[in-house]
Amino acid sequence: MNAENINTFVPKVSAKKITTSSLGGSIATSIATSIAGTLGGTIVPKLLNPQKVKTATPAFVTAGIPLEADPAIGKNFHPEKVSIIMPAFNAKDTIGEAITSALNGTHKNIEILVTDDGSTDGTEKIVTDMARTDARIKYYKNSKNLGAYKSRNVMLEAATGKYIAFLDSDDTWEPNKLEECLNLLKQHPEVKSVGHALRYLDKRGNKVSYIPTYPTNQTELQDVQENGALPWVFPTALVAEREAILDIGGFLDWKVAADTEFMARLAQRHGMLGTKAPLGNYRVLGNSLTDKYWLDKRLAIDCVKENLRARFAVNRS
Repeated sequence: MNAENINTFVPKVSAKKITTSSLGGSIATSIATSIAGTLGGTIVPKLLNPQKVKTATPAFVTAGIPLEADPAIGKNFHPEKVSIIMPAFNAKDTIGEAITSALNGTHKNIEILVTDDGSTDGTEKIVTDMARTDARIKYYKNSKNLGAYKSRNVMLEAATGKYIAFLDSDDTWEPNKLEECLNLLKQHPEVKSVGHALRYLDKRGNKVSYIPTYPTNQTELQDVQENGALPWVFPTALVAEREAILDIGGFLDWKVAADTEFMARLAQRHGMLGTKAPLGNYRVLGNSLTDKYWLDKRLAIDCVKENLRARFAVNRS
């Protein structure tokens, strides 16, 4: 699979124009109903109330070099901080590489909020050892296993940056990832979130394929906001204004497809653009590219598309 052929993987729905307000207000509930019907169960979506988010308490107080005194920042210092949220569960084999890739980025004004979701494999020691040498790393430990989506929501309250980026503990970024994404946001103040393409990494860390992003221009964004095309952005490829994420309520507490639903709400309410440049690396730990993650994504896409088709049919009548 290469970049030239990748558009065939972008999920789109062709339909009559509807307004953002008519879709965005109830999209979470509608998609929940659609997915619940497919799974044969009941899902009641509860949006995050920013006023009621439980503030997380650091499990480890960093003793590293204060940000303003760090000579590594130098001319690359930027006043706009990015809070990097990283849920982790038994990630000792990959989390050090993930954190290092963020620290080595050209945009130095960052904080890395690692949320340990009950690891028993030595993840804590790896992160706290790294935090002793760099105060930008902050380690949190959940009192019980919350899952990645809830952990991200809790960290939104602890974050102090204007911008939020998500980095999974087994993924990595290219050095210019944040710099490129922030530049894109500055060039397009009409949107509050941006994404980028990714490269697949196999279990050995080799780059084996390409994952696209969507939308990448105003025409595609219009397709998302007016025609119901689905945005195609992985959490590890997103950079967004914190206030925009809080405004839409963060992630829903679903076992599957919450990232797809989250991106749909964010793009509908605050706009989203992306770059085709692969600025990050998504690690595949399963036996093939058709692992459980992709089965979940396929289910989500089918449910959302059926929901949108039903809405557009009503709109036509």
